[in-house]
Amino acid sequence: MLDAPHGARLERFPKVQVMAQGDGDATFHLRVGRNVTLERDVYLRVQARGTNVLEIGDNTILQSGTRLWLLSGSLHVGRNTILRDCVCLKTGGNLHIGDYVRIGWCTSIHCHEEIRIDDNVGLADLIMIIDSDHAQDGSDTWWTKHPVLSTPVHLRRNALVSSNCVITRGARVGRNCVVAAGAVVRSGEYPDAWVIGGVPATPLRALGDGDRQ
Repeated sequence: MLDAPHGARLERFPKVQVMAQGDGDATFHLRVGRNVTLERDVYLRVQARGTNVLEIGDNTILQSGTRLWLLSGSLHVGRNTILRDCVCLKTGGNLHIGDYVRIGWCTSIHCHEEIRIDDNVGLADLIMIIDSDHAQDGSDTWWTKHPVLSTPVHLRRNALVSSNCVITRGARVGRNCVVAAGAVVRSGEYPDAWVIGGVPATPLRALGDGDRQ
């Protein structure tokens, strides 16, 4: 089902791959807002047998090489958001990206259950966000045969994540935070308006008026 009454600006038609896979009612709902721009080599992969929903809000830009992969899941990209070159979004769950979000070059987001990125969040280049992993018990059983463990991830409003960070399942990053470059943010609650950094990441210091001088 296509809901695109305003059309879209296409530098080139996107590449679409439909796979005879997935679980659901074999539907794909595509909703495109006003003034949406798709640059060159945007790639869309859809599981044909699944229940897939893709929503792109008004004035949003998908730059060259953006990859969207729907595995019987939903992907909402809000208004006035920019996905920069070679961003990869993969979802078999509920991946929600808010309004006025900026996602940097080659950043990858893999959603198995739920990832929520609130309005005004900034993600720099080469970031990995994932809400799942495979349980590994140390045996010789191939890791793909172990169960998938997933816990929702939430980046709250106006958080800023620096380059080369990894955010893993169960992480809940507070409003107005800054995640320092190279941090590994593990499961847990991180307070509002703090600098978070390290491997593993911890709250380092509170942000205040002095940081904005």
